[in-house]
Amino acid sequence: MSATVIRRRMRAGDLDLVADRWYLCAGVALKGMVLNWLSGKQVVYEDFNY
Repeated sequence: MSATVIRRRMRAGDLDLVADRWYLCAGVALKGMVLNWLSGKQVVYEDFNY
């Protein structure tokens, strides 16, 4: 098994939308975008806005 690093910002197309549940650890801006991309899916995340 191998992995490839691509140096760019994450895009909605990068997500495998087949999964029903997602776990997210991201900053405020990225979290907002990803929550929009995963609309209708169950997303579990921590809120670090303190």
